Amino acid sequence: MNRSENFVGARGQIVWILALVVSTATIIQLERLDTGVVPKAGSGGEGSLRHDPALMDAAKEALALADARQQAAQNDPMAKVSLLLALSVAVQAGALDLNEGRARADAIRAQAAVGSPAWQSVAVLAELTFGRQKAEE
Repeated sequence: MNRSENFVGARGQIVWILALVVSTATIIQLERLDTGVVPKAGSGGEGSLRHDPALMDAAKEALALADARQQAAQNDPMAKVSLLLALSVAVQAGALDLNEGRARADAIRAQAAVGSPAWQSVAVLAELTFGRQKAEE
């Protein structure tokens, strides 16, 4: 066998090694990107997301639309789902306080607990997005 035949035989390994090099370089580049987390003063390294005013305005608008939809259809589980998602986005964007979002999600969770089986997904989403607040000791 000559050299070119050996390279043809090893092409799978060569492609795998090249893919490994490219993916490693991509991971290194992604880790160097700014994630938007800045340390709070005196917080011991914990960070908070920078709040973009345009993002906050969009989150407030989405929350207002979800509130309007929920008011128009009080017994529609999908309206509650869209409200839970809007609450989550508003909290993440800094347009709504976490405790207020959690309180509103708890109210939706309570309504879902007495609803039909179609409401079970609403309760699951409320649990996933906000969880339950642990009792203070």
